[in-house]
Amino acid sequence: MAKHVLLGTRITSTSLLQDYNDRITNFTDVLEIEVEGYGVFANAADSGVAFSRAGQMYGREAMRDGLADMEIICFDSRREDDDDLDSRQDSDGISFLSRTKRIGVLSKVLETRWGEYYLSLCASAPGVSGSMRGNIRVEEKSRVLFIPERYEIVAALVEWLYTGTLDASWDVEILGGLLSLARAYRISVLRRQTVLGLYEVLEKSNAEDRADVREIVFNAAAAAGEVGLLKRKGGHKKLR
Repeated sequence: MAKHVLLGTRITSTSLLQDYNDRITNFTDVLEIEVEGYGVFANAADSGVAFSRAGQMYGREAMRDGLADMEIICFDSRREDDDDLDSRQDSDGISFLSRTKRIGVLSKVLETRWGEYYLSLCASAPGVSGSMRGNIRVEEKSRVLFIPERYEIVAALVEWLYTGTLDASWDVEILGGLLSLARAYRISVLRRQTVLGLYEVLEKSNAEDRADVREIVFNAAAAAGEVGLLKRKGGHKKLR
């Protein structure tokens, strides 16, 4: 996130390093401004690239071949019938019934591209069939990961984990859902990319006077704590 920091009056004569080591306050005030809300926006290239070109090619090939050694379970948004109902028990042994869908994935992709959070999740309860962190469940013995989110959003997350790019066809609701998942599950590059995508959506919605789209963007920004995105009501500029 693009920020500008202003320091107040210096009140010590020693070096900043010595002040830091001695835990001494050396300025009267510190002001941090999230400049994105005022139209000053960093170039997308400054946010980092998710994966190398070779990594993106590998991900696309793996998706196309349908290789999988585990499954992600998520909510099916269909309402036509009551097929594909899965019965489960939560960590307290309470049964629940909900319409779900399954997405086959490679565990190695999650390990390497989701990274530390996913690995710590798997290690949080070794030898236990199901473990929870936040609102996500991994069942080690059955190689199942449960993410309580709509299928379209989880499928988009999986595609991003394989390719490292946002599909241009994803609508504002999917981008907002991805931002929420990226924040909750500590996927910093995805979070940055979705924020960039939502700024573009916001700019277009302002041009077309789409209040419904702006409402979705602002709700997603509020849930994710993206203050600059919340403040922004007009177009943005990209610094080069």
